[in-house]
Amino acid sequence: MKIALLRVGFAFGIKNENDLGAGMHLYPVPTEELGMLKKHRNSHEYCYLFNNGVKVSDNIFRRGGMCRGFKESEYSMLIVYDKNKDSSWGNHVIVNKKGEIALMQERMSCDDFYYIGGVLARMNKGVYSLLTGQVIVSEYSQQVGSKDFLFVGGYGSGKVYKISYKTAEVEIFD
Repeated sequence: MKIALLRVGFAFGIKNENDLGAGMHLYPVPTEELGMLKKHRNSHEYCYLFNNGVKVSDNIFRRGGMCRGFKESEYSMLIVYDKNKDSSWGNHVIVNKKGEIALMQERMSCDDFYYIGGVLARMNKGVYSLLTGQVIVSEYSQQVGSKDFLFVGGYGSGKVYKISYKTAEVEIFD
């Protein structure tokens, strides 16, 4: 019932914090599907991810403070929860429009997890590809961005890495 009411609200232009832009929305998980999560938080905060009205993931998400939505990107930061665990702690993730988790921060294991742009993210002082989940540069000391590329200085190596926002391809300068 709540999902239907939210859809009616969107049809009339009512702004909702679970509207992530570009057809992406978070709709509340029915209480009976919350498993062990129902005793934590307000149940309406736990949501499924939908793209143009179609559920794209069975994962349970919540919008976090770093979420910018999908308005300008194919990726967004959310918090994912395990309904089979008795914990109110979720993991910060970067998810694509297909509902696939591209990169996950394991329970506050790092303090610098965020979406950089394009197909790039920062975690554990490194730059990661969201296409592969693999580290591109493990640690860097400086970064400068341009329209198409991220330039990072390798920590103590004297090298500069030119990384494409679109493809994560790397060119190294000594």
